[in-house]
Amino acid sequence: MQCKVKINQHRPEARVDLRALYAAGDDHQRDLVSWMDTIEESRGR
Repeated sequence: MQCKVKINQHRPEARVDLRALYAAGDDHQRDLVSWMDTIEESRGR
C-alpha cells in the first residue's frame, strides 16, 4: 500500500476539510483521521 499525504500547515481550514473527508471514508481513511488527531493532540492544538 502506498499513500501520499499532504497537510497544509499554513491553512488550518485545509486540515478541517481533509479530516472531514477522510472521516466519512473507508476504514483506512478513518484510521488516518485517528492518526491525524493523535498528531494534533501531541502538538497541543
